[in-house]
Amino acid sequence: MPNSASAKRLETINDELAFIRTESLATVVQRELERMILNGEVPAGERINENMLAGKLSISRGPIREALRKLEQAGLVESLVNRGMFVRKITLEEALNLYEIRAVLAEHAGEKIAKRVTDTDKAILVEFVDRMEISAEKQDLETYYPINLEFHTVLMDLTGNPRLSETYTNMDNELQLFRQRAMLTPEGLKTSNAEHREIVERILSGDVQGAGAAMKYHVVAGKERGQLAIEK
Repeated sequence: MPNSASAKRLETINDELAFIRTESLATVVQRELERMILNGEVPAGERINENMLAGKLSISRGPIREALRKLEQAGLVESLVNRGMFVRKITLEEALNLYEIRAVLAEHAGEKIAKRVTDTDKAILVEFVDRMEISAEKQDLETYYPINLEFHTVLMDLTGNPRLSETYTNMDNELQLFRQRAMLTPEGLKTSNAEHREIVERILSGDVQGAGAAMKYHVVAGKERGQLAIEK
């Protein structure tokens, strides 16, 4: 029989393994919930049903609660006292404030990218814009939007500044539902991707100030499209 020290060590190992499994599951759940929210499958203002998710994913509620905690930190969900967790609704004022900050970050990011981008990076950016162009022509928002999100993530990664990338991406996520509504206009996808192409062309040519200006313009134009969509 194992002595008390061995038994205690075995208990500790089991606890650590359980923690790792929970953390891994929470990460998987977080990504799936984030995908559902950002794609509009779970709309703003809707309550997150933990029991339903637990049954659907065949897991306990622990990893779901941990995933929701992280999504709350990212600004995608909010906890309402005695009511549960809900997909966050962003007011017009909140969105405009986020756009204001995002525009400044975007200009700085564009300038940094144009200074340090490689030929391989350039080819990747061109491919993204070409892929979005195909979806825009078809008015295929479901295909376009995940590519759009990845494109902006890659752009921020190319700044070489992880904190800048994280801050910008979190703002992007918070603005997602607001921006998605603006994209549903007939020319929304084409207009947005034309701005993407202008950004990439400035980066390809090494135009530091132009790349920054193009990225800032994309954010400001997105804000204006969002305002118009809300007013209609």
